[in-house]
Amino acid sequence: MQKSPEEKRRHKRIERPCIIRFGQIKPRILPVEWDVTTVRDMSKTGLLFYSSHYFELGSELEIKLKTPLRMKESTFWATVVRCKPTPEIKGSYEIAVTVSRIDEATRAAFDETIEYFIRKN
Repeated sequence: MQKSPEEKRRHKRIERPCIIRFGQIKPRILPVEWDVTTVRDMSKTGLLFYSSHYFELGSELEIKLKTPLRMKESTFWATVVRCKPTPEIKGSYEIAVTVSRIDEATRAAFDETIEYFIRKN
């Protein structure tokens, strides 16, 4: 019997809109082109969002996130694990990333935000 996506996930996802800025840093593109989008959902290990840019699997993105619980913008790095066209919007891609590098203070704030919204639901 095949597991549902929710059963496969290690961490609960929240559907809370947060604005992110992101740019590809590996493979290196100079200058970094920054894009802005709203996160569709997130967990302690990753994010799902839409972009007009296609990213190869394994590309590394720098992500700047501002959550409702934190006034300052947090920065972390993530690896693209899925990039597929969205059938609803021509020229748009669904991007799934996993957090690959994050400092301790940002990790604590990020986890606190996720836990807050899980409790709230």
